[in-house]
Amino acid sequence: MLGAIPAGHADAFGSMGGVHYSAKDRSAFVETAQFALKSCIIFSALAMLTLMFAADDITEIYFLPTDEAWNISKRMLWLFPSFLVFNGICGIFLRAYNLKEEYRTQNKDAWLVDGMPIFENVTMALLAAATMPLIGSDAVWLSFPVAELICIAIIACSVFKHAGKVTFKLDDWLKVNDNFGKAPTLERAFSSLEDVTNISAEVVNFCRANRVDENIATVAGVVTEELAGNVLLHGVKSSENCSSYVRVTLNRHLYIRIYDDNRKFDPRSEMKKIASEPARPGDEKIGLRIVKNITDRYGSFDYQNTAGINTSIVELRCCT
Repeated sequence: MLGAIPAGHADAFGSMGGVHYSAKDRSAFVETAQFALKSCIIFSALAMLTLMFAADDITEIYFLPTDEAWNISKRMLWLFPSFLVFNGICGIFLRAYNLKEEYRTQNKDAWLVDGMPIFENVTMALLAAATMPLIGSDAVWLSFPVAELICIAIIACSVFKHAGKVTFKLDDWLKVNDNFGKAPTLERAFSSLEDVTNISAEVVNFCRANRVDENIATVAGVVTEELAGNVLLHGVKSSENCSSYVRVTLNRHLYIRIYDDNRKFDPRSEMKKIASEPARPGDEKIGLRIVKNITDRYGSFDYQNTAGINTSIVELRCCT
């Protein structure tokens, strides 16, 4: 149950960090990692200190102070929980490496991501077996935090080698390359149809400023207006304040991402229905028809819902 604290933080970072990493949003990715690390350390430390200070009371629920098991259990509650903080730190960095394109395409850092869990368990077992004759059952409880510290030390060596220096900058520990997130980017929040219209025009101007083909620039504005407008017309929860924004990046191709935390709505399912339905006058789905036709011709469309955040992703193939 205690392991749910570091594991939960690592999994949450893996989900949210993945959204920002795929968008090449450097600042959001680093900020998400920073928040995950701080939150994990705080909650893990609180759990650790609670167990330590309440060790006597917890132990007395199960054993009498005169029992040998009472002393063993009390020492376990003093020594074992310290692994939570270190386990969380290790897990978050491993999730970050798991997201990297180099890991998925070139197996870079695979020895860390894939091998560390095995190494961690083996190290715990060896440490416990080696030190148990010296310190008794305390060896088992101490093997957890010590093994985690060894894993963090290995990660540190990998980071220092990758950076070419001893560094404690979070970007370096996440192994974020210097060119990551450096592509031309436009990011705007919207809350009204007027905002959407203005952003659509900005997208067109952004494309022109970066010498994107005029045809692609035009359809990029259309796609942005239709998808962002769809969020406001069909997705907003009337009883809540919702956040919505557009992020456009140019990295060989043009990527348009529409983020919102409104009601879940998957445009892909509607587009599949549209494909089998003939167009009619006054068709309410005309906007999605336009988006489908554009993305089928010039690129692709995808949708994700991660932790309640809707993300529509349009890729437009272009020549600059």
